[in-house]
Amino acid sequence: MQRPASPSADWIGLLRHTNGTLSGWRFAARSCTARATAPDLDALLEALGAAREAPAILVDDGAHDLAPLPCAILPDPAGLAQNAALDALQQDSPAAILPPSVRLQIAGFLALNPDWDGVMVALCDGRSHWVHLSAGEAVSMSSFLTPMLAANLGAPLGGDAPDLQALARSQSRPEALAAHLSSADLTGDGAAIAGHLLGAELSASKPYWLGQNLALIAHKEAASAYRAALAAQGLSVTQTDPDAMAQNGFVALRSLLGG
Repeated sequence: MQRPASPSADWIGLLRHTNGTLSGWRFAARSCTARATAPDLDALLEALGAAREAPAILVDDGAHDLAPLPCAILPDPAGLAQNAALDALQQDSPAAILPPSVRLQIAGFLALNPDWDGVMVALCDGRSHWVHLSAGEAVSMSSFLTPMLAANLGAPLGGDAPDLQALARSQSRPEALAAHLSSADLTGDGAAIAGHLLGAELSASKPYWLGQNLALIAHKEAASAYRAALAAQGLSVTQTDPDAMAQNGFVALRSLLGG
C-alpha cells in the first residue's frame, strides 16, 4: 500500500475483527485516501499514516452492545455523537446476532441504494446472515452455520463449485442432511458437501428468498457458492464486496455526525 503524502488524516474508520486484528480506512472528507490491515492499533496508524489523535469511528466485532430488532441500520445521530461506535443487532427468536461489521456493510450498501428493500445475505465469521430490510430497518433475520460446517468438513465454500444435484436432494429432503453429509465425507466429495449444506440452508431460508430482492455481501470465493445455489432457484443476486461496503458505511456514519 502506498503511504499518503500528508502525515495526518481528517478522520479514520476502525474495524476490529473477532480475532483482534484491525482494518482501517483513512479519509479526507468523504474520500478514502488509504486502507490497511494490521495486528494492532499502532501498526495500523503507521500503515495509514494517521495520527493517534485523529477523529475515529470504531466498529468492534469483539466488544459491543446489542440493539434489538426491528432496528434502523443507521443509528440515532445523537447517540452516535455520544459514543462513536456501532452496536450489534439482536433477535430473540430464533436467536441471532448480526455483528457490527455486517451492520456497517449493510449501511454502506443502503447508502448507495437508498430505496432498496429486500433481503441481504451476508457472510461473516463462519455464519451466513439473511437480513430482511425495509425502509432502512432490519426487520428480522435468520442465521446459519453453513460456512463453518463446510470448512470443518474440509470443503470450504468456494473451494469446489457446489454439486447442484446434492443441493437439490438436501433442499427437498433436509431431514436427511446428516446421512448425505456422512456419505459425501467418506468419499471426500467436497462439491457434494457444499451442495448438501447449501441445499439445507435454502430449504430453511425459503421465506427470505422467495419473491424478494436479494443482495450478497461476501468475499469472492464464498460468494460464488451462494450465487450458484441461488441461480439454481432461478434467482439473481446483487453481489457486493465487504471491504467496499464497510468503507461506504463509515462515510454514512460520519455524515450522521455532521462530517
